[in-house]
Amino acid sequence: MTVSAYLTRRQVRRREFWSHWTGGLLYRLKGRQQKPIAIQRSLGMRRGLPRRLRFLSGSIAGTVGAGVFGDQRQEMEANGCFLVLAKKRTGNP
Repeated sequence: MTVSAYLTRRQVRRREFWSHWTGGLLYRLKGRQQKPIAIQRSLGMRRGLPRRLRFLSGSIAGTVGAGVFGDQRQEMEANGCFLVLAKKRTGNP
């Protein structure tokens, strides 16, 4: 089994902030009737930015990721997400 860290705690906090801000805003604007992912799908937001707004994607990504792009920590306790690769055993234990 191998364990690899792929997001630092700081990156996870940033992602949660933007997720709450965007999805939470849609949820409140829609009167708390639908889950944020259902609202995003109905607006076509899950497929990426609309073609007319794609030129903004670099600026948006830079703003969202400011200070956390390239943030990598070697210490496991400094990370917030981990990928665990395991192989199922076959036969008797």
